[in-house]
Amino acid sequence: MSETSPPETSPAPTAPPPTPPESPPVPAPAAVSPPPEAAPPARAEPGGDLTVLQDQVSDLTSRYEQARSEAATAQQRLNQLVAARAVGLPDVLADRLRGEDEQALSQDASAVLAAVTALAAAQAPAAAPAPAPVAPVRPVESLRPASPVGDSVPVQDTPEQIARLVWGKK
Repeated sequence: MSETSPPETSPAPTAPPPTPPESPPVPAPAAVSPPPEAAPPARAEPGGDLTVLQDQVSDLTSRYEQARSEAATAQQRLNQLVAARAVGLPDVLADRLRGEDEQALSQDASAVLAAVTALAAAQAPAAAPAPAPVAPVRPVESLRPASPVGDSVPVQDTPEQIARLVWGKK
């Protein structure tokens, strides 16, 4: 018997690793250069950087005032909603509340609630007399009577028998 050995496989040749691209030569460090001269004060150049800075300050100031106004409006709206919910007013009526602080808003909310309640009571139609109590009515549907006990009625529990009972197919 001769044994055959599997053919030997040699690893596939690999490409040499890529070489990094050549970088430009780095210049030799020069002697320490003196630090750049300090920038002249903003007043030295009329109409230059000072005007730009003044424009930025005025823009930021106006944006600050706008944000502050929006925050005050949001805080007032929050106080109105808190006062309205505290007395049970719906949120749509919270905009109607007037006052500078939470106490004034809650007093106004109480007054608005009293006015709305009185107005609703005055405009409500006269209540109809309560209907006489009616005896409960038996449901129209009724259940099938239970099957008699014993062997007189065969048990129908196979799918075919149940389908026949449900859909009336034979």
